[in-house]
Amino acid sequence: MPGEVNEQHQHGGGLYDLRRDPGERYNVSESHPEIVEKLEQIANVAREDLGDDLKGMAGKNRRASKSSFV
Repeated sequence: MPGEVNEQHQHGGGLYDLRRDPGERYNVSESHPEIVEKLEQIANVAREDLGDDLKGMAGKNRRASKSSFV
């Protein structure tokens, strides 16, 4: 059973070295701003293509869902 989702929650993001820190305790984004920038660019391309409900973006290639299957 899915849990409740708080769509108003704002997450500041982060970058973690999962090999050394699998518990995601140490955010290393300040040490690697070039990686953060590249990931943000990739995410923005995906948002433009597919949309993002939380940011209110429709997306160029988003299709309407079907309400029933045949």
